[in-house]
Amino acid sequence: MKRFCVVLGAGLLSLGVGAQAQPPRVVGPLPGYGCMVLNLTEHQAMDSSTHVLVRREPSKASPVVGYAPGIVIVPVPLEVEGGYTKAVAPNGGVGWIKSGSLRPYHSLGDPTAKCRAVRLSNGRAGFDTYH
Repeated sequence: MKRFCVVLGAGLLSLGVGAQAQPPRVVGPLPGYGCMVLNLTEHQAMDSSTHVLVRREPSKASPVVGYAPGIVIVPVPLEVEGGYTKAVAPNGGVGWIKSGSLRPYHSLGDPTAKCRAVRLSNGRAGFDTYH
């Protein structure tokens, strides 16, 4: 079974000469949450200038708190308000993404892959893909 785990809003931290911190590990499922993907064309997904905004509140006037990653962690059932879907923001807090920018999880490269929302050893939400 191949697994892939991603941390939302975090990266590796250098700790001196040649040493790196260990990436967070999956400690268990994140009940009440699931995975969605960005609703982008193949061309948009390959274009580094394409960004899907994450807003603080469900409104176009609300401040942007970051850009959505390719896989987005959302509450299940979905919480939709004013055309925006509630999600885990890149900073680990709550954010809102235009609902049309999301679709159910799928992998074009591996159609049998599944995704689950997980809690990581650093306390953040992440996802784990599996078969």
